[in-house]
Amino acid sequence: MSSRPDPCENCRRNHVKCDDSGTTCQRCLKAGQECVRHPRRVKFRHGSTAKYDSEFSRDQIWMNPSANGTTSFDFIDETPDLVAFYRRDSLVVYSQGSDYEGKSASPSSEIESYPPSTNVPTTFPLLPTNGSTIFSSESSGSLRDIYGDVLSPESTQLGISQAAMWCHPSSTAKVSQQSQATATSPENTGSFKSPLPTSSRYDRSHSLFPPLFVQEDSIWPNLDVEQACLLRYFIENLARWFDLCDPERHFTRAVPQKACTCPPLLNAILSASARHLCTLPKHCRAAVMIKYSLPRIMRFGEETALYYHSKCISQMRSLSHDPDALMDENLLAAVVILRFYEEIDAPLGGLSGETALRGLQVFIEAQAASAFTGNGLRQMAFWVGVRQEIHMAFLQQRSFRLPLTFCDSYRSWEPAPDHIWANRLIIFCADVLQFCFNDTSTKDHARYEELIDFPRKWLKYHPRSFAPTYYREPDRSKNEVLPQLWYAEDFHIAGIQHMILAMILLTVYKPNVPRLGLGQREAMIVMDSNIKSMVLEICGIAVSNRQCPPSLLTATIAITMCGDRFTDAHEQQALLDVLIETDQDNAWPTASMQANLKKAWGWERSSSTTT
Repeated sequence: MSSRPDPCENCRRNHVKCDDSGTTCQRCLKAGQECVRHPRRVKFRHGSTAKYDSEFSRDQIWMNPSANGTTSFDFIDETPDLVAFYRRDSLVVYSQGSDYEGKSASPSSEIESYPPSTNVPTTFPLLPTNGSTIFSSESSGSLRDIYGDVLSPESTQLGISQAAMWCHPSSTAKVSQQSQATATSPENTGSFKSPLPTSSRYDRSHSLFPPLFVQEDSIWPNLDVEQACLLRYFIENLARWFDLCDPERHFTRAVPQKACTCPPLLNAILSASARHLCTLPKHCRAAVMIKYSLPRIMRFGEETALYYHSKCISQMRSLSHDPDALMDENLLAAVVILRFYEEIDAPLGGLSGETALRGLQVFIEAQAASAFTGNGLRQMAFWVGVRQEIHMAFLQQRSFRLPLTFCDSYRSWEPAPDHIWANRLIIFCADVLQFCFNDTSTKDHARYEELIDFPRKWLKYHPRSFAPTYYREPDRSKNEVLPQLWYAEDFHIAGIQHMILAMILLTVYKPNVPRLGLGQREAMIVMDSNIKSMVLEICGIAVSNRQCPPSLLTATIAITMCGDRFTDAHEQQALLDVLIETDQDNAWPTASMQANLKKAWGWERSSSTTT
C-alpha cells in the first residue's frame, strides 16, 4: 500500500492535489512558487489492535515510586530519530543582543527552554512583545525569499520592476529563482531581521503539540503599527463601501490578503484609510485610537494620507503602460480604492486632476469584457468602478463614460440571484445617464419610451425579496417628511436607490413636456412634485438603513441634484440633516453642499436679517 501523500503548503492551502514529486511539486514549479513542506506532526492513537498491546517481557524492570510523592522522574528519549525530528521542527528564539551577524549561533546557547520538571505555561501571548525576533531555524531567510523588498525598509522605494514583480503572475518565477539564489548565498546567512518583536520565548522541542499561534510562513508583510492600524480600519470600516453588491465580500476578505504581495494595492488601502480617518471628527478619531489601543501621540493627518496616495500613484503610473498590468485584477482593485480616496478628497464637486479617473478608464476598458464573463475580484472591482462612474456622472451632469457593450446579459428579465438583479438596476441607471447626457441636441423618443418602460417591467418581474421588510409613510402631523423603508440586504438598497435616481433623470428629461403655453406651468408643478417625492424616498431609505453607509452617499447625490427645488422648511431641514449625518458619521465632507443649499433656500438672507 502506498504511503499517505505529503502535500506542500501551497497545494494544501489551495485544496488541490499535490504530485509530491521530489523537493518541488509540478504546481509550484509552474507557478514559480517556493515549494515548502513541513514535517508531519506526531499523532497519538488511543490503544492498539495488536495482540501485544498490553504484554511486557518477563524481565521488564518496573519503577516503584514512593507513596508520599517525594520521588520524581525525568522521562528521556534520546533515540536519534526523535532527536533529529524535534531539532528540525523546533523554533529558535534569538534575543536582540545575541551574536547573530554573519555566523551561526548554537541553539543550546540561545534557546530558553522549560526544564522537564517545570510545567509549561498554560497561556501564551498571541504575539511576542518588547522586541524579540522569532523565526524557524531551518528557514531563516525564507520570509525574505518569499516577500523580497516588501519586508525590507527599501520597499518604500519600489520602482517599476519591483512593483510589477509583485503584481504580475508572470514575474513570480523570476522571484522564485532570485529567492533560491539569495537563500543559498553564504553572505545572506543570518542577515534576516524578523519583523516580530522579542519578549516571549517558547521552545517547541519540549512540546508534542506546537503552538498554533506561531506562523513561520506568515503572509503579512512587515507592517508597522500605523500601517497595521490603517489596514484594520479598511477591513472593519471601509471595505463595506466596496462590497455593496458583493455577497462574497471580496474587498473585506480577499483584497487585504492580496495586498500583502501587491504594494500598489496595499498603498491604495493605506491612503484611503488615512484619508477617511483624518476626515473623522476628533471624538471619532479618539474612539478609534482607544479601540486599537494606540498611543495618544499617534496622529493620522492629511500628510499620512498624501504620503501613501503619492506612493500608489507613482507605482500605478509606472505600470500603466504594461499590457500585463492592465489585466491585473489587483491593480483594478487599487484603482477603485484610489477613486474612493479622491471622492473624499474632492466631495460633490468632481475631481480636479482626475488622476484615478484616467486610471479607472484604462483599467476598466481593458478588463471590461473579462469582468462581465468571469467572476471573483475582477468582476466585483469592475462593479465598484461602475457605481463610482455613475456618481461622478450625476454630480458633473455628463454622460456615462465606461463601456456598456458587454452588459447585455444584465438587461435580461430572467430569474437570477438578488445581487444580479441589483446590478441590472445599476446598468439601467447607466443607460439612462447615457441617454440624458449624450452630446446630441435631440432625444430619440423611441429610446425614451424603452427606458421609461423599465420601471413598469420591474414591477412585473422583480423578485419579491426586493420589497421592504417594513414601510411606513411619514406622519406629517409630527412634521415627519421621510418615509421608513427597511431592507434585508445592502444590494437591495443599492439597486432600489439607483433605479429611483434614474427615474428622476427620466422625469426631468421627459421629451413631451410643454415648453410654453397654459399646460407648461401645470406640467412643471407635477414634475417638481414627483421629483421631490423620489428624493425624499431615497433619503428615507438611507436614514432607515444606517447599517449601509453608501446609501447616505446616494442620498447626498440626490440632494445635490434636486435639493434647490424644496421650499417647505421641514423638508429642507430633513435634507440638511442627511447631509450633516453623512459628514459627521461617515466622514464624507458635505460642508460646501450645505452652504450652497442654504444659499439657494435663502437661509443666509433670513439669518442676516434676523441679526
